[in-house]
Amino acid sequence: MDDKMTVEITGFDAEKHAEDMTKRAKVYSDMLIHQASIVSEKEYQKFLLERLEKDNGYVIRKASTKVFK
Repeated sequence: MDDKMTVEITGFDAEKHAEDMTKRAKVYSDMLIHQASIVSEKEYQKFLLERLEKDNGYVIRKASTKVFK
């Protein structure tokens, strides 16, 4: 008995998937090109947090200096 397993996904079109992925990458690249230039580290951090919040649903909160014991 062979210990390898093959899984077939019905209705999956690899070429269509690759085309869709390429289109999404192009659209995202175009969006980033039109962003204002980021000149400082603080601005870059703010930009990253905004993208995480907007694109991925992250909740941005203030940092806490409390030490929990």
